Amino acid sequence: IRIRWCFCRSLGRVRTHFIIASILLLLLAGVSLTFLLPNNEDRSILLKLRQSSNNSLTLLDPEDSFTIIMQTYNRTDILLKLLNHYQAVPHLQCIIIVWNNPSESPPRELWDALGPHPVPIIFKEQSVNRMRNRLQPHPEIKTDAVLMLDDDTLVSVPDISFTFSVWKQFSDQIVGFVPRKHVSTASGVYSYGSFELQDPDKGGGDRAEHMLQRSYCLNKLTHIYGNMPLRYSNIMISQFGFPSYANHKSRI
Repeated sequence: IRIRWCFCRSLGRVRTHFIIASILLLLLAGVSLTFLLPNNEDRSILLKLRQSSNNSLTLLDPEDSFTIIMQTYNRTDILLKLLNHYQAVPHLQCIIIVWNNPSESPPRELWDALGPHPVPIIFKEQSVNRMRNRLQPHPEIKTDAVLMLDDDTLVSVPDISFTFSVWKQFSDQIVGFVPRKHVSTASGVYSYGSFELQDPDKGGGDRAEHMLQRSYCLNKLTHIYGNMPLRYSNIMISQFGFPSYANHKSRI
């Protein structure tokens, strides 16, 4: 009994020493992290860097740079990831975010707190949610080239750089990726289509409804203009070969 009691007392001492050592270790870690926090001087430096980043719209040559316009609605998490990704794009002068959610404020303060950023971000708050809001002549656009991107699609940096280099060779043309198509029937009714690859194992009900709505818009557009205003692309340029749907007259 005495041996068992001594053994239990020894375990109690070890446990007490372990708890004390853990507390001391946590206190030491807390003190170390405190020294890593930015002081007032560091905060002022960060503030100056953010301000210089926001005021850097004229640093790049307008003829050798471009502007990204991205319209968004209720996708803040994805938007922040996209903005962080596009910070690495060369020749990018600024990104204009067309904020189509009138009921919420844009994450301007949150984005600035994650900075500084090399590419300025401009949030343009809209009073009404309309698809054509992205087409406004924003006064912040100082470049000849404007790239419009969706808020749910991430385009790689090499693809964007390649697209800009192609546009500089054909600056009087519209250059882009993810082609769409419109097909006319014998009765003159247009149908909308895309070249995106679909998974046959996934349901296509929502997509069929989406394609039907786009086809309706095409025919409404034709009725407004009196004819089909859209034109077919005639050149397809690729870095890595051509897909099966590349039936353009010219390939480079």
